[in-house]
Amino acid sequence: MDEGGQSEREAKQLLRTSILTDPTAADAAWNTLITATAGYATNAQRADRAALQRALTDAGIAIKAPRSFHADIKRLKDHTTTTLHGLIDFSRIQVGGQNVVIRRGAAADLLASAADGHLLVLGVPGAGKSGAIYDLAHELDTQGADVVLFAVDQIEAASTGALRTELNLTHELLAVLAAWPSTAPGYLIIDALDAARSEGAIKTLQTIISEVIASNSRWHVIASVRKFDLRYNPNLQRLFRGTPASALYTDGEFPAIRHINIPVLADDELAQIQTQSPGLGALVSTAHAPLQELLHLPFNLRLLAELLDAGISAAELEPVRTQVELLDRYWRERIIRHDGQGDARELVLRRVTSEMVTCRALRVARTAAIANDAASGAFLDDLLSTHVLAEWTTQTGTAQRDFLTFPHHLLFDYAVARLYIPAEAADLVNLLTKEADLLIAIRPSIELHFQRLWHHDQASFWDLTFQSLASPLNEVGKLLGPSVAALHATTISQTKPLLHWLNDTARCATGIAGLQHILATLLTYGTTTASIRPGPWIEFLDTATAALTPSLANTARPYIIFLSENAATLSDADRRHVGAIARRLLRFSLTTAPPNLLLAINAINAVTKTIATDPAGSIAVLRECITEDHLKQYGFRTFSTLARQVPALVAIDPKFVHDLYVAGFQHSDQSDEKRECLPRDWAHVGVGAEGR
Repeated sequence: MDEGGQSEREAKQLLRTSILTDPTAADAAWNTLITATAGYATNAQRADRAALQRALTDAGIAIKAPRSFHADIKRLKDHTTTTLHGLIDFSRIQVGGQNVVIRRGAAADLLASAADGHLLVLGVPGAGKSGAIYDLAHELDTQGADVVLFAVDQIEAASTGALRTELNLTHELLAVLAAWPSTAPGYLIIDALDAARSEGAIKTLQTIISEVIASNSRWHVIASVRKFDLRYNPNLQRLFRGTPASALYTDGEFPAIRHINIPVLADDELAQIQTQSPGLGALVSTAHAPLQELLHLPFNLRLLAELLDAGISAAELEPVRTQVELLDRYWRERIIRHDGQGDARELVLRRVTSEMVTCRALRVARTAAIANDAASGAFLDDLLSTHVLAEWTTQTGTAQRDFLTFPHHLLFDYAVARLYIPAEAADLVNLLTKEADLLIAIRPSIELHFQRLWHHDQASFWDLTFQSLASPLNEVGKLLGPSVAALHATTISQTKPLLHWLNDTARCATGIAGLQHILATLLTYGTTTASIRPGPWIEFLDTATAALTPSLANTARPYIIFLSENAATLSDADRRHVGAIARRLLRFSLTTAPPNLLLAINAINAVTKTIATDPAGSIAVLRECITEDHLKQYGFRTFSTLARQVPALVAIDPKFVHDLYVAGFQHSDQSDEKRECLPRDWAHVGVGAEGR
C-alpha cells in the first residue's frame, strides 16, 4: 500500500469504477480513507463499511450505493414517480377541459423549510395539503434531490415487513435509506398521515418517522397531517417538536411544533382563476358571500368545477351555504341524478365503502363492488367515468383494473358518512363501542355525519351527541358532536336542547360534559385565530349561568377569562352578556363555602375588564372583596388582584378606590399561608382629589 505502489493504484481504480459517482475524485477519496483509518489505528478503534461511507460523504465525496441496494433504490424512485403522478390532480383544477393551476404563497416557505430539517405540513381538510406536497416533491425532484414520496391512502403498511413486501423491496425501507449515500439532503415525504385507517398502519408510519429522525442522517422527514389528528397525537408532537418554520404560515395552536400551515386560499390566489378559466372565475367572483367563503377551500373549488362541468348553473348553487351542502349537491348530481338509477349507483358505492371500512383500507378488489351481480358492472363503469371512483395505479404508473379507490379521501369520508354509518344514534354508539378502532378508521366520516345531522335534523344531532357523551367512548369520540355545535350554531334556538339538559338534575352531568367540549372548541378557535367565533354561545352562557353550580361555574371560567380579555372586540350585546356572567361568577365564588378563590381571582379581572357594561353592579360586587370579614379570611389571595385593577377602577369610581386604600391600610393580615406580594407601587397610583 505504499504511495504510488501497485496496490494503491488498484484501490484507486476500484474507487473509480465501483464506489465513486465522480471517478476524478479517486485521489481525494483515497486520502480521506487513509486519514480515517490512521485515526482508527491511533485510537484503537475499528470501522465497518457504513463508517467508511460516512467518512467519504462527510468529506463531500459522493459515492454510489452498494450494488445489493441498487434495485431497491430504483424501486423507491419508481414508486415516487408513480405517486407524483397520482397526486398531480391535487395541484390543479380541471374545468371545461382546461387545467387551472393556483400558485400558493406558502410554496416558497415550504421548500426553504424542508431544506432545513424535519417538518409537518398542517391545514384543515381540503385546504390543499396534498397539492402543496405534490409541488414540493416535484420541485425537489426537478432540482435533482433524492426524494422518496408516499401517499398514505395508496399504501397499506400494516407493518414494516408488510411495507417492504408492498414496495417489492429486498431490504427494509430504513436500510435502503441508510445505504443510499449522498452529500446532499434526501427527503422522505409522506402525504396524509391522517389517511392511515388502521392502528397497524399508524404504528408503522410513526416507527419509520421516528427511526429516520433518530438516525440523524441526511434524510429530512416531511409529512402532512390534519390539525385535528395532530392535536390528539402526542407522539407526533414529540417527533416534530421545535419552532414553527415560517413566520407567516404558522398555526398558533402549535407554537412548539416545527410546521408549515397551508391556509385556505387568499383573495389574490383565488383571483388567479380569472385568466385561466373565465367561466369559473366569473362564478367565483359573483357568488354570494357564504358560497364565496367556501370556495377559498381548494377541495370545494374542485367540487364546484365538477358541478359546472355537469351543467349546474350559478343560480342553482345559490342555496349552498356550507361544505356539507356543497357535498350533498355534488352527490345529487354525480350519484343520484334524475335517471332513476341513483339507488343502483349507491348500492355499488355502499359495497365499496363497507369493504374499505371492514378491511381498514382505501383500496378494495373490484369484485367487492360487483358482488356477483353482473348488472352492477354498468353502474360501476358509470362511477369510474365520472371520477367518483378510480382504478388503482400500480408502481409502474398503469391503472390496475382489479382494484378500486376514491380519487380523494374526503370523498371516501363523505361516502362513508352517507352509506355506512347507521342512521339511528344508538346503533352508531353501539358500533363504535364494540369496534373501538373504528373511531380511528372513520373519524372524519363521523364528523361529517354530525355536520349533516346539524344542517338537516338537529333533534337527531342532539340525540346522538348526548348518547355519545353518556357512552363509554373515549374523549375524542365524545367531542365530535359538541365541536360541530360550537362551530356551526348561528341562533340561540339551536342551543335549547343543551340548556334543557343543563337544567335537568338527572341529565346535568352529561350536559356539563357537552358544554365543556363546546367551550374548549371555542377557546381553541379563539386562541389560534386571535378572534371570537361568531355565534350564540355567549348569549347562551348568560342564560345557562343564571343559576350557578360549582361544575357550571368552573366550566364557564376559562372561556369567560378569554372573552373578558378580548372584550373590546365584542359587540355591545355580547360585551353586556360577558359582564353579567363575570359579575355572577364573582358573586358565586364569594358565597360558596369555602369560597372558590381561583374563580374569584379570575372573576375580579373579568369584572374589571367589563366594568363599563354595568359600573354600579360591578362596583357593588367588587366591594364584597374588601369587607372586613373577607379580608380577614381570604384577603391574602384576592386583595393583590383587586389592587392591580386600581388604574382601571379609578376612572369609574374614585370613591371605591378610596375605600379600597383604606381597607388595605387598615387590614392586618395574620394568615401564615403562602401569599402573593402586593405590587410595589400599588399605593402610589394617582386617584384624583376626590379619591384622596
